[in-house]
Amino acid sequence: MFGIRINMAETRSQDRSVETDINGLRQALCALTAVVGLAFAAVPGAVRAQYELAPGDGAGLVGDPEAGKVFWETLATSSCKNCHGIQGQGGFAPPLAGRGLTTEDFIRAITQPAIMPTFPQYTAQHMADFAAHFARMPPVTTPGSWRYPMPPDAGQGLMVAFAIGCAQCHGPELETPRHNAGAVFADADFEWFKKHVYQHNAVVWDYWEELELANMAPYVRMGTYSPDRLPETVLAQIWEWMTEEGLLTPVTASLPQPELTDDGAVYTLTLINQGLRDKGLVAEDATVRLVLPEGAEVVGASGAGYRGIKPDPESGNDAVVWQLERIAPHDRISLQLTLAAAATKENNLSGYVAWPGQDTKHPERLNLRVGQRPRSFP
Repeated sequence: MFGIRINMAETRSQDRSVETDINGLRQALCALTAVVGLAFAAVPGAVRAQYELAPGDGAGLVGDPEAGKVFWETLATSSCKNCHGIQGQGGFAPPLAGRGLTTEDFIRAITQPAIMPTFPQYTAQHMADFAAHFARMPPVTTPGSWRYPMPPDAGQGLMVAFAIGCAQCHGPELETPRHNAGAVFADADFEWFKKHVYQHNAVVWDYWEELELANMAPYVRMGTYSPDRLPETVLAQIWEWMTEEGLLTPVTASLPQPELTDDGAVYTLTLINQGLRDKGLVAEDATVRLVLPEGAEVVGASGAGYRGIKPDPESGNDAVVWQLERIAPHDRISLQLTLAAAATKENNLSGYVAWPGQDTKHPERLNLRVGQRPRSFP
């Protein structure tokens, strides 16, 4: 990470597993800092705000452990827990619980980290509250596991992303940044990618507004990396892997609980392409299947491309099928299914949308479930 090309394949000895290699690299990187790396996301109270914290800013602050607990469990996004564990027990990143970390330790970690990005969206009081919360927790005897282990066949750029920690938040195949780049496909190049890594908190709001997201996140989750700690030569390896593997179409879906009417239980599925108009990727020739629970009686179905009830090739159950010519950026396509009675939680409606990837080597797929809300890929 420090100006040296990370070549995991060449440094791996034959008798060591992939996970052992990555753990060794992470431990070596962690040894370069005296402070535990703390990967925090933003909270709603920090909307658009950026703070320039410095050592000493936590002096005299009294942390509220209950506020810290609420931040961690409800307001702080999963990005924090993806590396440090749901209970602060550690995983890819070191444990936080019961270590006696002070407010100054936390401030130093988010402003002068060795591996993770900085998080200018946090205040000194946030750090005091986190310190108070974790101080009252018992020490960790056995650190947790990684959220995602590295695939044994991972390519060079993906191995680098795992070594840095990117994959613990962005998925084992970097789905989130590949969706984000697919949303602005015509403009997505390495310069675009660098800007979103090295200036993330400064540019992400404009990006969200450009996409006109209906469910724009109220806060920034990711931090901002420094090219001093994550050099362009290393970042380029990640981008190369992403583009070779292919960028993804940012299609998401809403499938709320059914509306109960005199005709039955009406399920409304809405498919949304969150890409930028005339620039984002298109989902073409998309097949939508809502797999019927055992014993379900179909009263009716409607929407563009309705093809009737057919056996689902995966489950063997009957499925209501639609065939859509395209789901273009900013499209919102609503499909309806009416059952004689609402399905139960134990025997519920489910399904998926599948289409040939426009840029990726592999077909794309979006799984569906009742209660699903549109995902905000950024």
